Amino acid sequence: MQSPGLQHALRSTAGLTLAHHVDGTVESPTTSLPAAVFRRILTDLRRELLAEPMETAA
Repeated sequence: MQSPGLQHALRSTAGLTLAHHVDGTVESPTTSLPAAVFRRILTDLRRELLAEPMETAA
């Protein structure tokens, strides 16, 4: 994962359940990326990040 900001954000949610809500809208049944799939992708990425040692700036 290339974005240090996203890495930090995901690491900071360790132990929490990720959620994805879009205020005032109902997910379309034909969406290409359902919320459940998006959450699973982020959860998997977080699991991979947490399994790696933290990189420190040189």
